[in-house]
Amino acid sequence: MPIYIQWYDPAQTIICFTVDGTWTWDEFYQARAEANALIDAASRENVHCLVDMHRGSTLPRNAITHFSKLSSSTNRKMGHIVLIGTNTFIQTIFRMMDKIRTQNMTRVHLASTFDEALDLLAQIDANRVST
Repeated sequence: MPIYIQWYDPAQTIICFTVDGTWTWDEFYQARAEANALIDAASRENVHCLVDMHRGSTLPRNAITHFSKLSSSTNRKMGHIVLIGTNTFIQTIFRMMDKIRTQNMTRVHLASTFDEALDLLAQIDANRVST
């Protein structure tokens, strides 16, 4: 399967999807179900998600339809999602979806590197604690 799921950290605060090559929506939904099972079993109530797209291909067909579906059905324990290393096409789709700005899309972000993504999540957590 070209989408791999694993905990990013031993404390199980961040789960990581690694996309490798060409993938289908069925493969994504299978990986998502696997990730949801891990998130449900975690003791933390707010688990962030990194999606490493550096080695992934472009999106399968019907991306906007699937993004709309995904933005309206997330795990209750899912925190913020950061897409890392996306190509120009994915960034364009993201900007289009960002304009719609459904409640769940406000929790999806883009980053170029893992360091940038982790800094972003640290800022989000710091703001959540201080409010």
